[in-house]
Amino acid sequence: PMASGETAAQAVSLGIDGGSGTDMIDNFDSLAAYAHAGATADSFSLDIQAGDAGIAFGIGLADGSTVASALANGITGGSGIDYLTNSGHLDTQAHANVTTTSITIGLSGVAEGLAAAGGLALADSNARADSVGIEGGTHDAAQGVTGDTIDNTGVVESRAEATGTSNSVRVTATYAGTCVVVGVSLADADTKAGALAEGIRTGAGEVTITSEGDERAVDATAIATANSNSVAVTVTGTPEGMSLAASAARATTEAIATTDGVTTGAGNDTVTNRAGLVSDATANANATSVSVTAQIAPFSLGAALAEAGALADASAVGIGGGEGMDGIYNYDLIDVDAAATTDVDTVTLNFSLAGAALADVSSRAFT
Repeated sequence: PMASGETAAQAVSLGIDGGSGTDMIDNFDSLAAYAHAGATADSFSLDIQAGDAGIAFGIGLADGSTVASALANGITGGSGIDYLTNSGHLDTQAHANVTTTSITIGLSGVAEGLAAAGGLALADSNARADSVGIEGGTHDAAQGVTGDTIDNTGVVESRAEATGTSNSVRVTATYAGTCVVVGVSLADADTKAGALAEGIRTGAGEVTITSEGDERAVDATAIATANSNSVAVTVTGTPEGMSLAASAARATTEAIATTDGVTTGAGNDTVTNRAGLVSDATANANATSVSVTAQIAPFSLGAALAEAGALADASAVGIGGGEGMDGIYNYDLIDVDAAATTDVDTVTLNFSLAGAALADVSSRAFT
């Protein structure tokens, strides 16, 4: 039998959207743009094969996939030359949460003959969250076209959080009174989480950005968390005969968090900052893989393999200019923090007369 589940969720929140053309947008009060996307997928497969004599064979598959994306934008000018002013409080938040669980169980038994069972559990999760406080458009910088003018005297808070979790479990049990028993279990869990938070962002063109105030004017925070758990268990037995069994579990995670307080595209831009600015990025990647093979037979040959890998990448920028001759002038405190952590665990157990138990671990953290 096969069980599959695929779920997708998308949320978009726009406070003020200027669209195409030249715009003049002034925000004087509080403006909140929140986007929340959550998705869950569960797959379960059960296969039972039994007989007195002959062949009992079963195979099962559980495949789950989940995607969630959230986009929040406080003020966007769109294409065209825009004049964007904020003297109020902009609060943009994007949250994406996904959970995928795949479980498959196979049972096969025969009094005399061949009993065989195998199965695969797949779980895949992808969460993406993007938050931008003020966003200008894109212009032809190669021709020296004047770009947007953005003036912030208020507060811009931009927060993005993405969390993804994948769980895959495969259990196989086979028994034969005599002859041969064969069991195979495979489990694979893969998770990706990406979070991007930007306070003020513009595209290409000759852009002028000014941010000033008596307090922290721009605060960008991004948190990405990815978790993968994979378990494969194979149990076989025969009082008179031969037993062959294998289990393989794989868990991989990728968490990427990026923040920009103020960022511009290509062109000769001017950025002046006279207020506090915070850019904080945190990425957490966790992977756990467990593989167990157990056999009871006069002769048994087995293998247990477990692989776990985690990648965490956190990047934080206070003020960033694109390609071109930019003038960046800062007169206040810029607080930039980036933290990336990984946690990887593998367990392999092989109870056989002959065989192997192998574990492969990889962990990378970048800031």
